[in-house]
Amino acid sequence: MKLWMMFALVSVAVSGLTAAEWFEPATGRTWQYLELPDGTVSVGSEKIEKIALSPEPWGTLRIPSVIAGKKVTGVTDLAFRKCLRLKEIVVPPTVVNIYPYAFAACKNVKTLTLPVGLDGIGKEAFMGMAPTKLTAARLPDSRLNPEYIEELVVPEGVTELKRCAFMGCLRLKKLSLPSTLKTIGPNAFWGCKALEELNLPANLETIGEGAFQGCESLTSLTLPAKVKKLGFGAFWGCSGLERVQCLGRRPEIEGSAFDHDEILDERTSGDK
Repeated sequence: MKLWMMFALVSVAVSGLTAAEWFEPATGRTWQYLELPDGTVSVGSEKIEKIALSPEPWGTLRIPSVIAGKKVTGVTDLAFRKCLRLKEIVVPPTVVNIYPYAFAACKNVKTLTLPVGLDGIGKEAFMGMAPTKLTAARLPDSRLNPEYIEELVVPEGVTELKRCAFMGCLRLKKLSLPSTLKTIGPNAFWGCKALEELNLPANLETIGEGAFQGCESLTSLTLPAKVKKLGFGAFWGCSGLERVQCLGRRPEIEGSAFDHDEILDERTSGDK
């Protein structure tokens, strides 16, 4: 097991860590934090009943990237548990670990932004949360309910979407992919049956096996000129697909990428 996985699944509030607080002059709020051995800090308190920010946050929570002159790399266990007045949470790019139950029971959050470099997510860190808009490179495996996500933004800088990255986002309608994206992994958007429009970035090269399988609301598709490979069943079950346009050479197809093998030939313009 990788070290970050082990670290992410245990409590950060252990003996030997220094607990402190920092007053933020710009907002008049006080942040609780723990100093970590590497000189960075994790937002939160050593007391599990104490919220990491006072007064208790409401509306939008933007966690700072620096507290008391030190980089914020974590969100401690239970740091914002049951903050029912929160509607939006923005976690900065510096954070690499979110510990168990950090945002559990924040059931009214509708917009969630997670950093690309997030490595470890603790047990049930987002338990009970069902956002309608998500900005992330993958779904956090932490009891976050993906079924209510209607809008998804994959941040710039992401070059690859991993296997099953956003699988099962049943209500996803709006998808924004970064210009840096080169690979969409297997089953990345499997079963996103409400997705009506798909704008693939110009630098995309590979679409993996079953990547958009079951996206039955798609009616048209344009493959960018740099796409070289379509995985087996990449667009199976896209029953509404009426038009496929290829801007470059016909890509290599592993077996069958569409419900009907001839769809790319029959409905393609620009094939060379």
